[in-house]
Amino acid sequence: MNDQIFSGLNPEQQDAVNTTDGPLLVLAGPGSGKTRVITHRISHLISEVSIKSQNILAVTFTNRAANEIKERINNMVMSRDAFNIRCGTFHSLCVYILRQHANFIGLNQNFVIYDDSDQLQVITESLKELQIDNKRFPPRALLASISKHKSNLIPYEILSGASQNFYDEIVSRVYETYQKTLNSNSALDFDDLLMKAVQLLQNSKETHDYYSNKYEHLMIDEFQDTNIAQYTLMKLLGNKYENICVVGDPNQSIYSWRNADIRNILSFQKDYPNAKVIHLSQNYRSTQNILDAASKLISSNDTNINNKLWTNNGTGESLIIDEGYSEKEEAEKIIHEIQRLVKIKKYKWDECAIMYRVNAQSRVIEEACLSNKIPYKIIGGIKFYSRKEIRDVISYLKVIANPDDDISIARIMNVPPRGIGATSYNKLVDFAKNNNKTIYKTLCTFNSSEELQQSVGLTRRAAIAIDGFSNLLKNIIAESLDTKPSEIIQKIITDVGYQSYLQQDETNGLDRLENVMELKGLALQLHETEEITSMTDYLDRIALVSDVDGLDRNENSITLITLHQSKGLEFPVVFIAGMEEGLLPHIRSMEDPVQLEEERRLCYVGITRAEKLLYLLRTYKRYGFGQGSQTSIPSRFLSDISDVSIQSLEKNNPNSRKDITTLKTNINNSQQEIQLLDPMEIGTKVIHKTFGEGIVLLCTESGNDFVIDVHFSSAGKKKLLMSLANLEIVEKSK
Repeated sequence: MNDQIFSGLNPEQQDAVNTTDGPLLVLAGPGSGKTRVITHRISHLISEVSIKSQNILAVTFTNRAANEIKERINNMVMSRDAFNIRCGTFHSLCVYILRQHANFIGLNQNFVIYDDSDQLQVITESLKELQIDNKRFPPRALLASISKHKSNLIPYEILSGASQNFYDEIVSRVYETYQKTLNSNSALDFDDLLMKAVQLLQNSKETHDYYSNKYEHLMIDEFQDTNIAQYTLMKLLGNKYENICVVGDPNQSIYSWRNADIRNILSFQKDYPNAKVIHLSQNYRSTQNILDAASKLISSNDTNINNKLWTNNGTGESLIIDEGYSEKEEAEKIIHEIQRLVKIKKYKWDECAIMYRVNAQSRVIEEACLSNKIPYKIIGGIKFYSRKEIRDVISYLKVIANPDDDISIARIMNVPPRGIGATSYNKLVDFAKNNNKTIYKTLCTFNSSEELQQSVGLTRRAAIAIDGFSNLLKNIIAESLDTKPSEIIQKIITDVGYQSYLQQDETNGLDRLENVMELKGLALQLHETEEITSMTDYLDRIALVSDVDGLDRNENSITLITLHQSKGLEFPVVFIAGMEEGLLPHIRSMEDPVQLEEERRLCYVGITRAEKLLYLLRTYKRYGFGQGSQTSIPSRFLSDISDVSIQSLEKNNPNSRKDITTLKTNINNSQQEIQLLDPMEIGTKVIHKTFGEGIVLLCTESGNDFVIDVHFSSAGKKKLLMSLANLEIVEKSK
């Protein structure tokens, strides 16, 4: 037996590692060593159970987690065989499967992957084609609805004709046009990667049998974040051996807006009645005071797993709760406290993180960092791959890999400028659609600019410009066969004239060119390390990068990050800003008890990122988000933890506005005001300042508040939180 595999594991972890036959559900609390369990379990399968690594599949939600797992396994199992394990994200797994077998479902194996920006462009064009007002039906909202249907494995063919209301009918029509555009462009969006992989395994017995035979053992991390498509994929891959180990924590399910379905983990035992369940409750990250606050908080949720967290890390410092008069003072308090901690050499900059519910909160914090000369990095700010120059070059690469990609062609047709205006482009698009061809195939049908001019109805100047672009594409595509991605990028920089184009930008041209050279350098590095061998490999690698993958913990600067993005990370010192009703919990979630519970889980995730010190801050008045100053109500989550060990910043800052007694009183008084509200009787007639007159259909208690279902004559049925709805009673129920 390899003693290294079981060394340092507690009894529950050892049990999880040693359980290798049949389905296994590991309910792992935050900081309970779940990554250790996954890596030790896989190492045990390879070295002790003699399972070949190529017959093990491990699925994670981030490339960062996958890389960490592979690195740990390689250090533990001294065998070349360990390098063959497939460990990656759901999306990377689906790309791998589809690239090999796409032809079985009539899919071009050189498909391109559309990112968020590409998808919105297709939605916008679909609305234009269908003559639907994009102000009345915003593209982002329609895309979210389509994504939800795909995550539930509902294709547009099934949705068509099944609409329950006018909005659903619009979604159905846009979905169909959107999907047909993707199909004609040989493009998949991220939801398609999952959906098409499921369709492939369901419709191709040969493919299904190959993978279900291949993967004798499956391990799925962060199982509470899976959606219906991901769970279905997992069951299809594991239905032969049923050696399925899922690791997760329902109390950390925070991605319903990404269509994650908490029911997957809650119902796992129903789907697998013989599943063994193991609880990991010992926390190796945080102090007991932090864990007590987390446990108190999450216990207020009706839907939670009672997994009492405990630690040998000691009691630790009290939680610090404080308030600033405004968001500016809140930010200043945070920065000054970090400065104090660094000055007394207790912590370094990179050991401190500031977390918040929405990205907009980062502005005032960033300003405080700049004014105090504090090094910082924002996770989820302007992403490298979202910069214009990078998107331009990647669009060229996409067209080279798949010339039928009309969306990418549209982006580069006049970049660098070639004199091709919107009118000329639209005429070309209309001509292509009327002939059921993509833009590139349309261009290939013309032998001269004169033919192009006469057939499409262009001016002579526009025809010459488009013909020049056509020849450019044909040449660069021909020259790129069997050429390294780094060399193709260099051709774009020089032969296409992109370098000259950037150099015309006297302000930022040099920086933008350096960004493009960084893209080339990445391609060169990946090719030399044999991580990529083709253009599609490189494009897949780029498409599957996430924000957190780029987090450099060796950079000595504080981290500014949203609570959603903080999942999976940990810091010695954590500040959570904006602990106010309307922010955390967010105002959009306060009308729905289910969403409100997810907001509490989100706060739980933030609290459990802290190892040593936890600060929870709020403002007395908040001026941001395009509104005037508004008096804030302390978050109900503060009242959930008001009886744990708490102190204020006054201990470290004599200029603090309020002592902890006053803060606790304010928090509890604010919640008591809500408790004093009387429920509304069904049938009560009310007036809302936005929705007008309505009648109460239902009034349900939710924590210290009430959720009211109201039917408004002009706006239909709405769910409202009584404490914030400001409803005027017109006539009480009789």
